[in-house]
Amino acid sequence: MKKIVIALSLLLVSFMAASAIAADKVVVVPLSTSKVPAQALPLAWGFIDGTNNTILTGYNVDSVTRPNTGVYNVKMSVSWEGMPAVIATSFNSGPPYDEIITWGGSLTVSDTVNFYIIDEATTPKNSHFSFVLYGTEKK
Repeated sequence: MKKIVIALSLLLVSFMAASAIAADKVVVVPLSTSKVPAQALPLAWGFIDGTNNTILTGYNVDSVTRPNTGVYNVKMSVSWEGMPAVIATSFNSGPPYDEIITWGGSLTVSDTVNFYIIDEATTPKNSHFSFVLYGTEKK
């Protein structure tokens, strides 16, 4: 926690100096870790090796399967209510560099997210990708 506060303090001082803002015009609100809403924290995240179909690193990620080129089914060790919010980024390691990753899921299966990767010609492509999943955990 000290490192975060120090980093934020240095960032604030740098911003104030660059913007010519007087110190008496800045209000600092202390951070509280005791009241973070559950929806603000990721339920799961991961970095997937799309070539070897493996989980390189992750949190609450059970398995990944690739039923077709550019299609990945990622099963989590948690489930959620309703539709989650998912942020995903594909990792391009060589030409063609333009890739698009989308995701989808089922309203009846709340522990799996499907990812779809295509290139600029809309051809399915195997690629590494990372994701973060937010939502309300099903109890």
